[in-house]
Amino acid sequence: MSINYKQVFKQYPGAAAPAVDHVNLSVQEGEFIVFLGPSGCGKTTLLKMTNRLYEPTSGTIEIDGTDIMALQPETLRRRIGYVIQQNGLFPHMRIEDNIAVVPRLLSWNEKVISDRIDELLEMVHLDPKAFRKRLPSQLSGGQQQRVGIARALAADPSILLMDEPFGAIDAITRLSLQDELRRIQRKTKKTILFVTHDVDEAFRLADRIVVMQSGRIVQFDTPYAIITNPVNDFVKKLVGDRDIYRRMNLLKISDILDVKDREKGPVVKDNNVVQLEECVKDVFTRLVETRVKELTVVNYMNCRVGTIDIDTILDQMEVHGRTYAGS
Repeated sequence: MSINYKQVFKQYPGAAAPAVDHVNLSVQEGEFIVFLGPSGCGKTTLLKMTNRLYEPTSGTIEIDGTDIMALQPETLRRRIGYVIQQNGLFPHMRIEDNIAVVPRLLSWNEKVISDRIDELLEMVHLDPKAFRKRLPSQLSGGQQQRVGIARALAADPSILLMDEPFGAIDAITRLSLQDELRRIQRKTKKTILFVTHDVDEAFRLADRIVVMQSGRIVQFDTPYAIITNPVNDFVKKLVGDRDIYRRMNLLKISDILDVKDREKGPVVKDNNVVQLEECVKDVFTRLVETRVKELTVVNYMNCRVGTIDIDTILDQMEVHGRTYAGS
């Protein structure tokens, strides 16, 4: 589903300045959008107005052309998945019952619900036989977040809202969860709105990034465009000075390889394959360490879309470095 924010304004009682200041924003169906900015910039407020946990002071939010104020809040929220940092699992309920909450509210058939629980646990790489009957306290933090994602997807919502869901997770688990989330998003084609203050996380996940400051959107663009052409000093400082390896770490192969007109076909089944969404630095390291001349690049359907080699990466990073330095 598409989401449109039109002159959305939020002023908290007694606050000197608005939390969200006349935001206009259009999100396309199936996009992974990250709201990025420092604490207090308005990103969480904007997210929570999308499912009416907060009400806007003025302005309009539309989902597929329908003003959300025309919908009952409960009806709206059942159509939108929601994941928070603390995962929000009910501690007294087993994992299977946590996932089944919304489907049961919607009066789904119990057999359908049971099948959906298994499907979702497998999707987030948790064995249903091992995890269905456990309580949240019997899971690690990373496993709890996986269940939180599964529960948010239980009723097959078209939109998923995520408010710093990996903020309390250790670094290694966090990277694993980020990879899982991108995989799930490519598979399900959900529209995802994701709040973070972590620049690396934003660049790793987003199709486009909304950079916010003092309730306003200061830049809305692809990770590539933001890192190479920050619109002002605030964005440039937020992104930070990037040497070539730092920039490699924040870009995907899809950012430096134009695949629009490239051949698409079956993948040669060998080990020399990389995904479009892989980190440039990881691919560069792999090329150096293995001394392979080039790697076949595939899309999420594992179809061939091109090749990548060391010279291409270095050439592109030099171009990007000149663009960034001159911004």
